[in-house]
Amino acid sequence: MECGTYEIRYYCKADGENPVKDFVQTLSSKSQQKFYAKTCMLLKTMGPRTPMPHAKPLGDGLYELRVQHAEDTFRILYFFSRRYIVLTNGFRKKTKGLTQRELEIAKVRRNEILEGIRKGEIQL
Repeated sequence: MECGTYEIRYYCKADGENPVKDFVQTLSSKSQQKFYAKTCMLLKTMGPRTPMPHAKPLGDGLYELRVQHAEDTFRILYFFSRRYIVLTNGFRKKTKGLTQRELEIAKVRRNEILEGIRKGEIQL
């Protein structure tokens, strides 16, 4: 999947489960279209320069893709590794601010992927 400077990769569990793709499939078709438009047209072409309100740096190398369509508000957390954008987790926005649980999931998955790359077990 390529549209610009960066390529999108999805975090996959060892059993093959793909939490971000599974999450996106739970969204309405219009919200899915908006998600794919944002990842392709904005995130892939602008990378870490994607401005607010579309994306937000969270610190520690993690970012938040912010998507709203009608009553559907959701977030996808991600990080950069070379020319890749790795999507770690997605969730519906129900509270003000980011929950510590979602941030921790993103950190654990990022660390797992970076360690796998370092050991040569994962290639993006």
